[in-house]
Amino acid sequence: MCALSEDESQKHLTANQSRARKVACRIQEYGKSVPAGIAITSSRMRDILSGMEDKRIHRQTIQRVMDFLERFGDEHVNKKETKGGKTVVVFSESVVKDVVTASENTTVTPTIL
Repeated sequence: MCALSEDESQKHLTANQSRARKVACRIQEYGKSVPAGIAITSSRMRDILSGMEDKRIHRQTIQRVMDFLERFGDEHVNKKETKGGKTVVVFSESVVKDVVTASENTTVTPTIL
């Protein structure tokens, strides 16, 4: 999903899928390191999505984005409830490493001789 270009994602993804893609592509920046991997709470997700769109995001939108992230990530992304009752999406270290590696610019810069 992160490998899609911005144009392709706008053509083929729903609004919530596009939001989830943007979060997933920047998971290392947005998430917090926990023993199980990298986590984002629902309140943090609200802040992230609100910042992306410059408006307040509905609770249902946050849940839909988190649900899509879980479905997209198969066994590498899990949605959990904390003891305090907050919903958290946890990305495994392996999927975070894959996302970061895929998003790095791997082109070779030409040199002048």
